[in-house]
Amino acid sequence: MADGVAIDRLDMLTGNDKAANGAYALNAGVDVSLWDDSFPYLEEAVERGLVSEETLDKAVLRVLELKFARGLFEHPYLEEKPLTEYNVPKTFPQSLEIARQSAVLLKNNGVLPLKKEKKLRIAVIGPNADALYQQLGDYTPPLRDGVGVTVLDGIRNEFKNADVRYALGCTICDDDTSGIAEAEKLAEESDLVILALGGSSSRFAGAEFDTNGAAIVGTKLQMDCGEGVDTSDVRLPGAQNELANAVFESGKPVVTVLISGRPHAIPEIAEKSDAVLWSFYPGPWGGTAIAEVLSGAADPCGCLPVSVPRTTGQLPVYYNARASYDVMRYRDLENTPLYPFGFGLHYTTFKTTVKDGTPEISIAALENGKAHTVTCEVENTGSTAGHATVQLYIQGVSGTIVRRVRELKAFEKVYLQPGEKKTVELKLDCDALSIWNRKMQFAPEESKVKLYVEESGSKVWNGELKITK
Repeated sequence: MADGVAIDRLDMLTGNDKAANGAYALNAGVDVSLWDDSFPYLEEAVERGLVSEETLDKAVLRVLELKFARGLFEHPYLEEKPLTEYNVPKTFPQSLEIARQSAVLLKNNGVLPLKKEKKLRIAVIGPNADALYQQLGDYTPPLRDGVGVTVLDGIRNEFKNADVRYALGCTICDDDTSGIAEAEKLAEESDLVILALGGSSSRFAGAEFDTNGAAIVGTKLQMDCGEGVDTSDVRLPGAQNELANAVFESGKPVVTVLISGRPHAIPEIAEKSDAVLWSFYPGPWGGTAIAEVLSGAADPCGCLPVSVPRTTGQLPVYYNARASYDVMRYRDLENTPLYPFGFGLHYTTFKTTVKDGTPEISIAALENGKAHTVTCEVENTGSTAGHATVQLYIQGVSGTIVRRVRELKAFEKVYLQPGEKKTVELKLDCDALSIWNRKMQFAPEESKVKLYVEESGSKVWNGELKITK
């Protein structure tokens, strides 16, 4: 299947000959196309001898077979059901729970969780504080009235004893700094600042779109992320860094909340903030989830799915580089990311004890369905309940190919009350221990593999596994 109007891009080969475009695509094995102007000319393409009728028939047959397999001929229409209440947490609780569990706490000097009973003056500042569509990803439809909760609304709902006030400060991408003075004044008059920064994939801020649905990049576009929206600098866009510096100048405690679709370089913000919470496009109920995490009603339990760079010049920054590549090595910068893949803090503490099994396994055993098991006992040693995420990484240190410095092979998230213990079994099966060898076969080979167990990015154990013939 070709994506939207992709086949029409063959104009550069055919000189805008739509029949030839369709023939090229069909002969190449494309059976289905999305809203192009070329496939409607396939009849002409057959008549001109550009594609055979047999090739067209085979493509049609494959599409019909797929429809038969999906039951579309027996049941061509969706069953009519009574309308349910649209997109609310009680109907679809998964959205809110995902937002809670995916928020990643990167820094906390003790300011969090905030106490709901206190009568605080809270300033909520920033371009992502009261912007519902900036909590959503690219290609999201309009929401009905009353659907969704912004960060500002979530804070007001969660901290009912607080005096919550708001200032925009600046937009996502504009360089206009005229609103920063108001935001700085509000910060000075408050006990605490929640600074909501980041990026946006919102299609509802004056964006214009190409025929294939991708946003057209322009000076007024309030998107820094999405299809066709790339950036040459991974610092926060627009005047957001100027806004952050002004807020820090107030001297008040600052909790920075980042909402974005890409990892931004935020070394100064991370250093000056009292806490940093990253919520990657938390969805329509993200404001509720973020407020609950800030209050401690929900525990922060997300782990970074990416590595956060220190600067743009440090790119590429990723955890699983090949062992032969000295990644992130610069004379004037630390050779680590600002925050590593898999990292995430908690409001409680955990103790993880590892009981590794026999430190070797044979290829024959793996191919017969056996697996090497790393058993972990996880205990909540803190005073509040929380989720622990136990992660198992491997590093191949011998064999026939150059391996990655680390490879995440298994993980499990467990919820523990204070003092509670649970056993977690992380398994390395044939698939987890296989590699693409020199014969381009995906299979295990005789080698040694280092094992690392981490809990939310904190190293707790290392061992070694020998794979024998």
